[in-house]
Amino acid sequence: MKSDGWFRGAPILAGKPMKPNTVLSAQVNHRGRVNKKVYVIDEIGKMELFSRSFIQAVRDTLDSEVTAVLGTIPVPKGKPLELVEEIRDRSDIMIFTVTRENRDSILPDIVAALQDCLK
Repeated sequence: MKSDGWFRGAPILAGKPMKPNTVLSAQVNHRGRVNKKVYVIDEIGKMELFSRSFIQAVRDTLDSEVTAVLGTIPVPKGKPLELVEEIRDRSDIMIFTVTRENRDSILPDIVAALQDCLK
């Protein structure tokens, strides 16, 4: 799990059903009393990376100080996907891996990270 003292958690989920999944938590710096918006991105994967406007929208959303993002990225395998690796390497991202074994018990951790981000 990655974190930065300036940031508070907001999850990004990942992977295919029934296989190990990666859950990321995009943490955002929240100063003042601005209401945050929560964005849900179901999958940031290979097909989505054909759209330059999608890529820029994801970057802008993750960089915003007034957003929390709950989304999914694929588990690393094969050729790395540039945007996915960029997201994975961010210092303001929390990563949760969802597996068949923990998928029924990890939800409270993900919800807590998102709630922390919205404080």
